[in-house]
Amino acid sequence: MYARLMKVMEHPVFGGAEVDPAKGISWQKSVRLSVHDVTVRMTLSDPAQATVQALDVVAPFVIGIARFDAAARDGLRREHETETDSNVSLYREHHLEELSRDQVAAIFGAPKESVDVASFLSAMHLVQVHLYPAKDDGCAVFDYTISQEATQYLLVVSFDRRGEITSIEMES
Repeated sequence: MYARLMKVMEHPVFGGAEVDPAKGISWQKSVRLSVHDVTVRMTLSDPAQATVQALDVVAPFVIGIARFDAAARDGLRREHETETDSNVSLYREHHLEELSRDQVAAIFGAPKESVDVASFLSAMHLVQVHLYPAKDDGCAVFDYTISQEATQYLLVVSFDRRGEITSIEMES
């Protein structure tokens, strides 16, 4: 059987990133943010684009994960305040309706009636960051949940290469 020769590309943030000649780069690491572990994944499917410069595009999202988490949370709050039918509002309403009283109490430490927007957003936590160095919009995608055990739904905040939020979506 034919074995592919992997090339290793050294990068100050991503370490020795393996470049598969057919599949490009698939890199993953767990990062601690506050009290939660966050899985950070990078995908660059075209091996011809696997350069140090390409990785440099998304490195700031790993180095500054706490800063981008704060920016994403601010974006979630702003979307809820400015758009009446926002994805943030839909996510919040859906979960307060669908979760049992016990689940709500376990997640928020309060009964459903007492869970305001601020406490809801502060209970959300970042679970995954997806990095796509070849994309202009959505080169960094931050996935948030209130509980991985209680829901499959996520609020997904996408950033462009400049670190500006390009979209906020609800996904499952």
